[in-house]
Order: sequence, then C-alpha cells, then structure tokens
Amino acid sequence: MSNTPSPQTPLLRFYFLYLSIFTLVLLFLFFFFQKSLPLSAMFIVPVFYVITSISHIFLKKSLSGNGKGFLQLFLLGMTVKMMAYLIFLAVMMIGMKETSTLFVIVFFFCYVLYTTFEILMLRPLMKKNH
Repeated sequence: MSNTPSPQTPLLRFYFLYLSIFTLVLLFLFFFFQKSLPLSAMFIVPVFYVITSISHIFLKKSLSGNGKGFLQLFLLGMTVKMMAYLIFLAVMMIGMKETSTLFVIVFFFCYVLYTTFEILMLRPLMKKNH
C-alpha cells in the first residue's frame, strides 16, 4: 500500500471550490471597503487567485506521478509564488505612481491570508508525505 496521496483526495478535488469561496469572501470585503482602499487594490485578490490556482495545478500534476518529494515541490512552489507576488508588487509600485502604503499593507494582508489558506488546505498531504 502506498502513502502517495491521490490527486483525487477530497482536499485536492475541492481545493478550487474552497479557494473560489475564499476569494469571493475577500472580494466582498474589498467591495465593502472600496471607498477607503486605493483604486489599484482591486487587482490584488484576482492576482492572488490566479497565482495560487496555477501553483496548485502544478502541485497537483506532481502528485499524479510517484508523489515523492511532495514537501520539496510544495516549498519550491511557495518560493516561485513569492517571487511572482513580489514582481506584481514591484510592477504596481513602479507602474502606478499613486500606489500607497495602504496598497502594500492590503497586499501583505492578502499574502498572509492566501498563504495560510494554502498551508491549512495542504497540511494533511504534507504530514502524509513527510
């Protein structure tokens, strides 16, 4: 019997549903607070959703193989995502001169939320493959 998680495990199968619900809740919060946020902040949640989704697709594909090295692939994915987020932040700060400190605070708040979400969702897989 193998300890390799199937890509069809409930966490992976419903990951995009949970991610979408989580994102919709954040978008609702952004809509509610839109008057106090900079206009450029409307890009933050969709960017996090797209980058997290792409990262998860690659992680899921890696599990369809032999499943070895899940933790290393997860950490590599987190590193690549962090770089993508920093590139987005740099582009926004350079491209939109009115980018404010509030934008950066909202960005890092979303970073913490999405990273926590992903770790909590994938934690059982990390324990299983450690």
